[in-house]
Amino acid sequence: MASALLDIDVCPNGDAMLLVLRGEIDLVSVESLRACLEEIDPKWHTLAVDMAGVSFIDSAGISALVEVHQRLQPDGVLEVWRPSERVRTVLEITGVGELFKVI
Repeated sequence: MASALLDIDVCPNGDAMLLVLRGEIDLVSVESLRACLEEIDPKWHTLAVDMAGVSFIDSAGISALVEVHQRLQPDGVLEVWRPSERVRTVLEITGVGELFKVI
């Protein structure tokens, strides 16, 4: 799945569902991310989002991560893997990095 600014690869990874994101997550591209997240089968206990290839995230992207975190509760886990330095800074400044596991 892809938008002009964001590529999304979805693949099972052991007990987790893995999303590999590349590009920018903003008001324009976030709808394709939300659509992808809504299609994830709730049977997956862990949703891992590899953000090493994400160069930019704004409040729309943060909101999408918080929404999926809330949807996975109480038994599921959202993990954000390898966020770029820029993305990690946004997660820290906004405080949402404390909601889910950042690896």
